[in-house]
Amino acid sequence: MIEFGGLIYYVDMDELEKNIVSVTENDIDTITEKKIYYDLSGVVTHSELHSKESPKSREINGARYELLRMMLDVVLIDNGNEETDDTMGAERALGGMTLSYKIAFNTLLKYNVIKEVEL
Repeated sequence: MIEFGGLIYYVDMDELEKNIVSVTENDIDTITEKKIYYDLSGVVTHSELHSKESPKSREINGARYELLRMMLDVVLIDNGNEETDDTMGAERALGGMTLSYKIAFNTLLKYNVIKEVEL
């Protein structure tokens, strides 16, 4: 593990999924089919209704996915900054980063996508 300012940061994949996938509990999709039966002369003899229920599928929120993906890109991709001195703590080292980096890092931290572990 890599220490940074006395803390270890990691990306929590489960939290990332929770933030982009919308699942509503107890929602059921119901599909109803109507079958109509005809005799040889084309007259309707009878009809039946069949219903099939299944849990709603998980849906990805496209806007959230793209925004979180871009924020992870900003935080994870080396943008050419020189090495930061973290001996004074993570806050001080992160203070010299760009505004886009700070916003991305803080947002990911707030939504628990990036988590910290104290040593």
